[in-house]
Amino acid sequence: MKISTAALLIVLLAAVLAAQVPASPDLSSDPRVHWLQKEAVKIRTVDPADGDFRDLQPLKKVIGDAQIVRATWMGTIHRTQADV
Repeated sequence: MKISTAALLIVLLAAVLAAQVPASPDLSSDPRVHWLQKEAVKIRTVDPADGDFRDLQPLKKVIGDAQIVRATWMGTIHRTQADV
């Protein structure tokens, strides 16, 4: 099997770049990570054709009967009553 020079260079370049990527920091003690793990709501699907909304029920108590919902960084919820 003959390996082309270009393929060999690509493999070597990928190895060099991979060696230069710093390790991910340990975020297990970060309070933001703890907050997110506690407050996040797992959504099963975003498929609009899916009619099973049970996974969205926890969001209902946060959103209430608002017609427009805007979430900002770190989960602050702004509710607005308006006709759209």
